Amino acid sequence: RSAPLDEPYTLTVLARRIAAQVPAHSHWCGWSLGGMVALQTAHLGLPVGRIVTIGTTPRFIQDEEWPTAIPRARLEQLAEDLRYDYRATLQRFLILQLRGADQSRETLRHLRARLFAHGDPDPEALAGGLVILRNADLRPALATLAQPVTLIQGGRDPLVPPAAAEATCARLPQGQLRIIPTASHAPHLSHLPLFIDALERALHE
Repeated sequence: RSAPLDEPYTLTVLARRIAAQVPAHSHWCGWSLGGMVALQTAHLGLPVGRIVTIGTTPRFIQDEEWPTAIPRARLEQLAEDLRYDYRATLQRFLILQLRGADQSRETLRHLRARLFAHGDPDPEALAGGLVILRNADLRPALATLAQPVTLIQGGRDPLVPPAAAEATCARLPQGQLRIIPTASHAPHLSHLPLFIDALERALHE
């Protein structure tokens, strides 16, 4: 709230803003929308090393050529729920992100306790993030990436199905896919040892 963006809230703006704060040629690791930011940063030609994404898809919304994604109506309902009561909606969204994962109850309890520990989010930022998810399409960019990209994917992810990760990996010149079978959308939270192993392999192999 103290430092709002003074330009449009877009994937390109986020990529450039973050890249300006990160040492050149650093390795990037991004979760969900954060992974899209990392991919966009590399596509813009900014100096990025290896990329690791977690539960990331180049296209969040279904279309005729990308069926392994959520329906547009589902995202629109989420946007409406956030406008009505963002606190309750974010609590429900936590459940969705961990649905089906082993150890989900313990992880959910921890996240609920910390969700608003640093204050409430800016509703405009929440809405802006959903606009990015509605409109962004990085599929054409994937083939242009020279960096090695590792996709870490939960096998039970309800937001980014494993089939979407497989289709994404197939479009990458240097793509690897590591699936954590019993994880959902947040394997770095629910399956930390397995995630760390996958991350270390991605960065050092």
